[in-house]
Amino acid sequence: MEYRRAISLDAKLAPAHLNLGISLLDSDAAAAAESFRRAVDLLPGQPRPVYLLGESLERSGKRSEAMEQYRAAATLAPKDDVILFALARALLADGQNSAAETGFRQLLSLKLDSAPAQLGLAESLLAQQKTTEAVDVFADYLQKTPGDSHARFERAVALEDLNRFDDSLHELDQLDKSEAPTADSLKLRGSIYLQQKKWTEADASFQKALAASPNDAQLHMWTGQTKMELRDYTAAEKELRRSLELAPGNSDALRELVGVYYLSGQYENTLSTLDLLAQRETLSPLSWFFRALSCDKLGRKPEAAAAYQKFLELDRGERPDQDFQAQARLTLLLRELGKGSRK
Repeated sequence: MEYRRAISLDAKLAPAHLNLGISLLDSDAAAAAESFRRAVDLLPGQPRPVYLLGESLERSGKRSEAMEQYRAAATLAPKDDVILFALARALLADGQNSAAETGFRQLLSLKLDSAPAQLGLAESLLAQQKTTEAVDVFADYLQKTPGDSHARFERAVALEDLNRFDDSLHELDQLDKSEAPTADSLKLRGSIYLQQKKWTEADASFQKALAASPNDAQLHMWTGQTKMELRDYTAAEKELRRSLELAPGNSDALRELVGVYYLSGQYENTLSTLDLLAQRETLSPLSWFFRALSCDKLGRKPEAAAAYQKFLELDRGERPDQDFQAQARLTLLLRELGKGSRK
């Protein structure tokens, strides 16, 4: 290689060290770093070799050392947008989100129309859960770069987190115009419909998502919940059981299964599933209500009375309709059991 030959003739030829490093950067970042170190020594006070040393170190997986060099380069060239962007990007990758935000804002103060800096700022805000501000910055970025499907999806997710469901769906609609829906976008769309109680639309989205991602336990659970709301209890049970096969520790799916069994009149299965749930967690008041109702339907009066009593103790009037029903049934059951009225 010509640069090596030049260095062999003159070891202090700085441009040769610099160009050798550049030629090695893509293929051997560690070797490039050694060349850039030599260039930095030979060209003191010049920011470019320092920046390139930082880039080679970052590519070598030495992010902390890279950031030191980026900071040194930024000190030498405080208005160099390439250096400032590299430092802010590295800080973001390192999880130093607040510092990254500051860096991207500094860059934008120098270069207001920098789309990469806007994207970096949006990402750093999102990582700090500054979601409201992040979605606005994403919007500005997407005005400049409308074809960035990943950023558009990120904005859709953030909008969903803010319960701005229609805005999130709009972003998904825009995304679908440019590319076929992915399993993730279909899943997000379905989850929004689920929260909006648009059961038919949710089911359609989940079915498409499952075709692309059949082993997603959460998808199966949400599909089961949707099928339950559509009163397709057989399908709901199948989906929830599949969710539990894929994620046996998912108590949410087990809770949903309790509801499916009760609503479909499978009272023995309701009770056995509640028993499984009780092995994992303290049963909620609503779980005790389902237990009471199931025991009542099966004619297991002492157990029903005890479960109604437990529900009333735990619920403390939080659910007026269920509270009224439980009190009425408990009073009657106690009378039938010869224990008199509940005090």
